[in-house]
Amino acid sequence: MYLGHVGLALAARRVPSGAPLAALCGAAVFLDVVDVLVDVAGLDNTHTAWSHTLLSASGWAVLVGLLGWRWRGVTAGLVLASLVLSHLLTDWLTSHLWLWPGGPRVGLRLYDDRVLDFTVEAAVILAGIWLYRGSLPDGARRGPYPWLIAGVLLVLQAVFDGLGLARTD
Repeated sequence: MYLGHVGLALAARRVPSGAPLAALCGAAVFLDVVDVLVDVAGLDNTHTAWSHTLLSASGWAVLVGLLGWRWRGVTAGLVLASLVLSHLLTDWLTSHLWLWPGGPRVGLRLYDDRVLDFTVEAAVILAGIWLYRGSLPDGARRGPYPWLIAGVLLVLQAVFDGLGLARTD
């Protein structure tokens, strides 16, 4: 999942956690950031052991959750940790990931069908925007701002799927 992660972060904004939207988005894509940093550092990432396995994602969720708790309180910590774990769960929908290094691979591989992948990610994005609107003041809720965000996310997701950037490894 690519932009669907941001849709989940937008939905999480509805929970009164005190965490800013940027932190929610950061937590939602945190495992991909770890993946990139591990690759840049030249570390062995066989079976995505540092980021996208059950054990590593759980460890990162605990770390991010504890940091969020210390920064903004218990609710923020729980929401941020949940977003880190949601990343793994939603990636299992679209990809085919190792459950643990050398273990079985799980996932529905929606990336193999670009139209189906776009449909699922678009649904997550639109549901996230709908929930996000509820966190806004009345004037902003009725304005074009949330739907502008949705449009940008949907266009980017269409580009990812159209160019084949969404893939099953």
